[in-house]
Amino acid sequence: MCMNHPEKASMGSLVDGSRPHHPTMKEHELEGKETLIKNVSIFNGTSGKLITGKDVVLNGNKIAKLVPAGKDDSAYGTVIDGKKGYLTPGLIDAHWHCVLALPAGALVSTPTQYVAVLAAWEAKKPLMKGLPAPKPPSTAQ
Repeated sequence: MCMNHPEKASMGSLVDGSRPHHPTMKEHELEGKETLIKNVSIFNGTSGKLITGKDVVLNGNKIAKLVPAGKDDSAYGTVIDGKKGYLTPGLIDAHWHCVLALPAGALVSTPTQYVAVLAAWEAKKPLMKGLPAPKPPSTAQ
């Protein structure tokens, strides 16, 4: 969910995995119908702070705007009660293991040092595709 450019934002899902519309609906069936998602805390994917006191208005499958929570919802085609859950953007799991990108035989029949070099070479590929560099594990103190 992009608060700076709601026209570019795609709809996320509720914490329980449900979508704010029936999964078999076609995108053209959603156009022009406003949906209100109320009673949620909003995680926008960029801030460490939840957005509260707002409801989310969708037009089709795009976020149209945030409105003050608790207002009259009778004007919306569909109203979804988030039941005090969380609304998040569609998140991408960009985690992977570069060693597992190697052929299976290479992992068991090749010297460890060579596997490490091949893994480092494989690690270059996602960086060239724009994924962020891996971060070392943090240590809790």
